[in-house]
Amino acid sequence: MLLFDTAGFRFAPSDIESQGVARSRELASTADVAIVVLDGSRALNEQDAAVLEETAPCKARVLVRSKSDLEARWQSVREGLKHIAEGALRGSPLVSVSAHVGKGLGELQRAITGALTTALLEPATERPVVLRARHQVALLRAAKLLEEAAARLAHTKELEIVACDLQAAAAELDGLLGIMTPEDILDRIFGSFCIGK
Repeated sequence: MLLFDTAGFRFAPSDIESQGVARSRELASTADVAIVVLDGSRALNEQDAAVLEETAPCKARVLVRSKSDLEARWQSVREGLKHIAEGALRGSPLVSVSAHVGKGLGELQRAITGALTTALLEPATERPVVLRARHQVALLRAAKLLEEAAARLAHTKELEIVACDLQAAAAELDGLLGIMTPEDILDRIFGSFCIGK
């Protein structure tokens, strides 16, 4: 799982800021879960409406009303944005938090956990296509190791063995993603240099 803290969606006067906003939009368009933070201490505006509409296609989303230690300018998004499209609000929980006093953080954690569960359990719309034999072999090995870990977990209390299976499965998937292990780095170093002469 990857977590991105983006620049947000706003008018960007400089080129660097506008690139950050463009990257935010790109990430939002492919995210499984979006956490949309809306300032609870000021009235919602058209920019907030645009963020809600752009993040609506995400598999799951959590709306966060921030600064709940201050006087609230709105209690619900529908109240704050009367003309927003109905689809832009579909089923997203609204959590009020205050980072300043630590209020609502437990509720936010539960809402994010629920959103992740929803996103991960949603069936894929397309079957993944594996084009390289090396990738297929790595996926099959990882699947076999995960099956073995699940079987062992059901019949044994030796969690160290289960952990080894899970670590081996993760290593297979790391290879697909191009993540290098310390052993890979050492192999490259010793394969490229003549050491000890």
